[in-house]
Amino acid sequence: MKNLLISVVAAGLLVAGFQANAQVLLATTNKGELVEIDLVAGTATLIGDAGRLDGKDADTGWTGLSFDAAGDLFAVSRQSGEPNTGCAGSPLTPNNTCAHLYRVDPNNGAVLAEIGNTETPFLSGIDFAFDGTLFGNQWDSRGTLVTVDPAIGTANAVDYFGTKLDSTGGVIDLQNGGLSVHPSTGEIWAIESGFAVDGIEGPAVFRVDAITGTVIPPAIRLGILGTPVLFGFDDLEILPDGRFFATRGQGFSEVYEINPVPNVSSGLAEVTLIPLSLDPGITGGLNGLEFLQASPEPIESLIGDVIDLGLQRRTTKRLVRILEDVQKKLSRGQQDRARQRMCDFVDELESAVSRNRLAPDDANALLRDASTILGQIEFQ
Repeated sequence: MKNLLISVVAAGLLVAGFQANAQVLLATTNKGELVEIDLVAGTATLIGDAGRLDGKDADTGWTGLSFDAAGDLFAVSRQSGEPNTGCAGSPLTPNNTCAHLYRVDPNNGAVLAEIGNTETPFLSGIDFAFDGTLFGNQWDSRGTLVTVDPAIGTANAVDYFGTKLDSTGGVIDLQNGGLSVHPSTGEIWAIESGFAVDGIEGPAVFRVDAITGTVIPPAIRLGILGTPVLFGFDDLEILPDGRFFATRGQGFSEVYEINPVPNVSSGLAEVTLIPLSLDPGITGGLNGLEFLQASPEPIESLIGDVIDLGLQRRTTKRLVRILEDVQKKLSRGQQDRARQRMCDFVDELESAVSRNRLAPDDANALLRDASTILGQIEFQ
């Protein structure tokens, strides 16, 4: 009886914990790979590799990715793998190559379609806004906000980000890096790459005005335990629960959580390394980040998992009915009601455990999938 009570309490803690923390991210690598990152399990698993596309000079490499409202996954390529198309010259692209926009299969990492030439040499941190605008973070001697046409791939500059104060009170240009649209507020946030690091100064995280393309002060420098960070970041992703995550730049497969509120003592936004067990099949460095959207498939899979457990008929029927109701509400765009029904499902799992109709281990497995779906609903 004591063990059962402990299990029930643990299940209750999992309900609260998973609702807030069970999130899954998709990531790209500079070697053209698509990776799934489970922040709860602490794993980074290879999904697939785009390989070398016909007519390309090198294997495909990615710099960023984003889902649109329809669930299509877009990715932007590293210009080094693209042919010479007369792209505007820059120190990064002596061969006049441009980044291209692609549509990618989230299930296996394969390229579904090449959308087109962005006509800019280096683009990273793409993300869709609420109104369907695709924003990106461009390097052009300094950081620049651009909009990208998802139909043809062309990027158009909005403006340079502007400047930030350095540690001595001087003014220096903000550089490119990652970018993310806040899923709750719609605000654009950006983070600087290694171009912002000169041995003394480090990168900053900051908000960007979507209309003017310029920084909304302050640009907050990053730190670890009060010491400035002296490495840059490739991309930024904000989760539905408001947490910030970023990938370390320059080929490192490291993910950090960022507290955008500056520390009172240091004035720095603290970053914390997330321990990850990397799939040995991953050959590139993690760069682009994107929260994994909800879709009908996970709910259908969860329904199958419930049925496969062979529970009492009444318990199975009650759980399946709730999940089917979630599907209906999602199909009608009733996100708030779908979210509430998923919470009802979690409550029903706890009740089944307390009545000895569901084993705690089975409940925990279902809770993990249910809480992931709940987090995905928050995104939409």
